[in-house]
Amino acid sequence: MSEERLPFLSHLEELRKRLIRCFIVVGVLFFALYPLSSTIFEWLTSPLRQVLPEGQTLIFTGIVEGFLTHFKVGFYTAFLIAIPYLLFEIWRFVVPGLYDQEKKYAILFVGSTLILFTTGALFGFFVILPVVLPFFINDFSSEWIRPLPSIQQYLSFTILMMLASGLSFELPVFLVLLNKVGVISRETLVKKRGYAIIIIAIVAAIITPPDVISMMCIMIPMILLYELSVLIMRFLR
Repeated sequence: MSEERLPFLSHLEELRKRLIRCFIVVGVLFFALYPLSSTIFEWLTSPLRQVLPEGQTLIFTGIVEGFLTHFKVGFYTAFLIAIPYLLFEIWRFVVPGLYDQEKKYAILFVGSTLILFTTGALFGFFVILPVVLPFFINDFSSEWIRPLPSIQQYLSFTILMMLASGLSFELPVFLVLLNKVGVISRETLVKKRGYAIIIIAIVAAIITPPDVISMMCIMIPMILLYELSVLIMRFLR
């Protein structure tokens, strides 16, 4: 081991200090960014504003809904910006108990997880949202039925879509981990590629509007990530 293991109580004290530092960083960022929450939320609503009928706007129906929505926007933004520092604190906490080989894999795991999730979340916002919003807004409205989305509903929907997209982009990490622990082999993934594509197509068809473009927006990246997983396993042998 690179460093001698600390007693259990010392570990708890170390964890407490690092958690306090993490809360302080997120709190400072939140108070610094909260005045910008209106601008950030306006940017987040840009995909919806391109879809809503002329004259339609977002609304809020609860007395504190506007405040809570801006509070969440400020907190989510602060948390996202603080993620590199939070990961650094986690790394400094666990590194004394890792072997050199484990450190190398941990760095690769954390780095790839962060990059893939960020890429997936941005993909969800810039690609998936502009595709699915017209379906939900236009296809179910009429002369007698008009959409009146609230700001809190839209924020929750947007965060959910970005989270789901970000997690789906973690497919290579998930498959490579299963490969490293011996649950699944690269040869199995290659042999069952056809079944995997069918499953991906079914999932994409379920979670997207009933049109080919929306389905392909999900299906193509997932297939590429599947192939990336197979390629990574080849070099990690």
